[in-house]
Amino acid sequence: MTNAPKRRRRSPETARDEILDAAENILLEQGPADLKFQEIATTAKIAKSTAHHHFGSLEEIHKALVNRVLERLTNDLTEALSYSDNSPEQNIEQALQAVYAIIASERYAKILAWIVLSTKTTKLSYLVEPLETIRDLVSDKLTEYMPEPS
Repeated sequence: MTNAPKRRRRSPETARDEILDAAENILLEQGPADLKFQEIATTAKIAKSTAHHHFGSLEEIHKALVNRVLERLTNDLTEALSYSDNSPEQNIEQALQAVYAIIASERYAKILAWIVLSTKTTKLSYLVEPLETIRDLVSDKLTEYMPEPS
């Protein structure tokens, strides 16, 4: 008799998160060439059929991963831009430095490069809304930091 690992019960949300965690780790550590259903399932320690059940296709994993990354990026930028204790000029400088530091971090740089390079131009439309949200967030904060016209 073999000692097969016990099956873990997961909520659908937990399973999806684990699949996306695995996909993100593969992307960051091994690159996009290894972003395949079997590799994702192995990394997530689930059956390949389970990954298919939750996402249906590799493209759906890509979309979910993009949405997740852009949501995290928006949250990180919101947090970084939440201060306003200094002069308006200092706030603008700090805001721009924070935006650059977040986007230039290895994690975001690799994932954003993958998004741009792997997305067919005909399918970029689903990126418009999250990118506009990020643009508006940064723009609104910088406007808020601007000194009042004299």
